[in-house]
Amino acid sequence: MASQKRIAILVEDFYQVLEVWYPFYRLREEGFEVLFVGSGTKKQYGSKEGYPLDVHISINEAQGKDFDAVIIPGGWAPDFLRRHEEIIQFVRDLYKSQKVVASICH
Repeated sequence: MASQKRIAILVEDFYQVLEVWYPFYRLREEGFEVLFVGSGTKKQYGSKEGYPLDVHISINEAQGKDFDAVIIPGGWAPDFLRRHEEIIQFVRDLYKSQKVVASICH
């Protein structure tokens, strides 16, 4: 059942608005639990246009075993995300567990 599935959307500054918010709302409409997971540098990140986004949890609170998928949206955010070993390990854990790892644009 979709409501039992948990999806992480990774966020950092200069994220691409549509590549974060569109999947977030569409997946929630389908019954998935979708959480914004930040790099841990702060609790709110700004898009390329400056729109604020409050994260649900930081990467320090997230474990790959607790998620069924991860989405890595584009913009400049991936350039910042990949600088954090915890982010890399989180994505690696999902990949090694044969869970869905999706990236958009970048």
